[in-house]
Amino acid sequence: MGLIDLFKPDWKHGTPEKRQLAVASIEDPATFAEMLANEQVQSVKDVIFRKHDTIESLQRLIPLINGSDKTFLENKLALLQFNASLRATDLSQAYFRDWDAKQLSRLAREAKSVEVQLKAVGLIDDVKVLSSLIQHTGKHVAQVAVENLSDKGILQKLLKSVPQKSVRLLVQERYDALFGEEEKAHARTLEGLAELEHVLNVLEGMASVSDWSSLGEAFSLQLERWQQLLEFSTEDHRQKFHDLCESCQLRKTEYEHMAAESTAKAAEFEARVQQRRLLLHELLEASDVVQEDGTQLLADIKGRWEILEPAESAEEIACQGRFEKALQTFDVKQNRLRDLQNKKEGIQEELQGILSELTALKESEPSSKLRSTLRKQRKFLHSLD
Repeated sequence: MGLIDLFKPDWKHGTPEKRQLAVASIEDPATFAEMLANEQVQSVKDVIFRKHDTIESLQRLIPLINGSDKTFLENKLALLQFNASLRATDLSQAYFRDWDAKQLSRLAREAKSVEVQLKAVGLIDDVKVLSSLIQHTGKHVAQVAVENLSDKGILQKLLKSVPQKSVRLLVQERYDALFGEEEKAHARTLEGLAELEHVLNVLEGMASVSDWSSLGEAFSLQLERWQQLLEFSTEDHRQKFHDLCESCQLRKTEYEHMAAESTAKAAEFEARVQQRRLLLHELLEASDVVQEDGTQLLADIKGRWEILEPAESAEEIACQGRFEKALQTFDVKQNRLRDLQNKKEGIQEELQGILSELTALKESEPSSKLRSTLRKQRKFLHSLD
């Protein structure tokens, strides 16, 4: 420290640390302005900057300084004013500098006072920022934002994108007020053209479908709808409609022809299945009765079976399998039936002999001998069982 420092105030002292300490006791903005004008040490300036942390103190100091210090403090003042505006409860407590659209948008979203919000919205002329506010804020802010819009394209986009119904109504009212009945008529034309395109798209889809079993009524409905929208059609629309109708009629005729063929074929299959069932039934019934000439019978049934068309349907194939199985078992069944018949005839002959013997015994033998003979014949009959 030099001798001369003893005669200077602390804020002019040659030691930076001394000057920093002196800042706390100074209130005069002119003194701060002089310090900033002459100060070469940034740490001393930083102490002065920190001391000025209110809007009022900055407003007193800024007019007295120049250069980069002034720019720095102006930015600080702007930030304090912006934050104060966010907290403001009415317009008198808010500050409106030359905010950019981004700052005003934040103020419109976050300010505590509705008045401040609306004032901020009123200062915005950026259509993108206004559009964002309309879509993402409450109705009172959106209403002012809508009133600031006059671009037809932006309003049309908002009508499609705004999620809140109440805000969409505001946009619609603004749009109607600006563009009038002519736009409503134009919108109706666009709607009619869109519906026409829908009808044509539906017909185009029908024209590519081969199964028309359930499309007849739908086709008639589209023809009726076309007549209602005919006023909106162009020559291209009418030509496309004519071509699609021809295609649909062709598809319909083809389907009806195919359906008729399918019905006839189904009837033919059913007739063949019925014939196969009858032949199978005849073969099974014949298998259960002893046939005098089984070979001829089989040849006759097989001949009638073979003249039928080849089996195609699943039912015909199943019937074919049962028929072939019945053919394979026919001879076995016939042999069994003949064996049973022979046994039956043998038993009948035995019974006839027994009856004859009993009759003879009854006439010539005493009753005791007759009873003995009857017992023997009874045992014989049991042995036959």
